[in-house]
Amino acid sequence: VFVDWLIALVAAEQVELVLIAGDVYDRAVPPTESVQLFDRALIGLSDVCPVFITPGNHDSAVRLGFGSGLVSANGVHIRSEIADIGVPLEITGRDGTRVVVYGIPYLQPEVVFAKLEADRTHSGVLTAAMGLISADLVDRGETRVVVVSHAFITGGSASESERSLEIGGIGDAPSSVFTGVDYVAMGHLH
Repeated sequence: VFVDWLIALVAAEQVELVLIAGDVYDRAVPPTESVQLFDRALIGLSDVCPVFITPGNHDSAVRLGFGSGLVSANGVHIRSEIADIGVPLEITGRDGTRVVVYGIPYLQPEVVFAKLEADRTHSGVLTAAMGLISADLVDRGETRVVVVSHAFITGGSASESERSLEIGGIGDAPSSVFTGVDYVAMGHLH
């Protein structure tokens, strides 16, 4: 099974952090078998290294984030709430490199724009989310910055499994939203 192969690969390659950029499930209320498989994957992966997750548009952020405080103590770090966007996971690599990892869950503009005080577009809410991250970075000093996000970035190619999330061209955002970040792990196109 793929999960067993992935856990073995992460262990063999001595991976220091696994990032999951959303769409853990293919619907907000997944089948029991999917939940059990994901649970098994998290147990196996977190035995090897920390795991960082942010939900996608196919996940229920509330369901995926349930118990996040408890699982964080066991190496699984879930950033599913707007309030968590500016709260990074801080790690130090084997080579001594300091890294901060931020998660931006899928942000549906019409639901979150007021809370983020942003334009009612994907670009607007992602820009506001990056503003929260930038504010947290001000006093961090020398560190690498990783952002794990779930959004459609201009220029990406959607597969047949993606449903349209845009009305009048507001469904995507430019990659420039992530300026100043060392690495962006992007989910959404599958």
